[in-house]
Amino acid sequence: GFVDKTMFIVTRKPLNKCHTILKDIMEHTGDGFTWSHSHNSQFELMKLAWMNFSRRNSAPVSAPLMLLKHNSNGSHTVQMVNTGIVYKYLGIHFDPLLSYKCQVEKVILKATWWMAWLWHISKNTGIPAQHIKQLWNTVAVPAFPYAADIWYIKVHTIPGQKNR
Repeated sequence: GFVDKTMFIVTRKPLNKCHTILKDIMEHTGDGFTWSHSHNSQFELMKLAWMNFSRRNSAPVSAPLMLLKHNSNGSHTVQMVNTGIVYKYLGIHFDPLLSYKCQVEKVILKATWWMAWLWHISKNTGIPAQHIKQLWNTVAVPAFPYAADIWYIKVHTIPGQKNR
């Protein structure tokens, strides 16, 4: 087995201090790699992702993170973790600016696929419209707003202003 869907978050100024702390979390005795070994749940090194989040309008640029893992046989494994542009974590797509643009695109893609699939099966199989509507409402629609409270910006009106 291996550890899946784990995230380490460090907030600090300047950004390179965060990088040092994350490297320490993973490499030092009693930390990330040691924990995963003692719990018989090894980190899958190829799945590691590295992302910097910034409050600026442009994504911060950083060098890849080089991790040194001490193996049980005394050897070492070096893993270079490149900075990610978009990362999918628990079904949500993150980017360095936390704009969720990719997440919205994926939701639109999923909704379009469902509409095309339902149209296809209704035309080819003759399923009545009421059953297609039931499929849409019970299966398709609940899949769209997954984690919407994180990425969706609610449309709201301001009292006293005209709606546009």
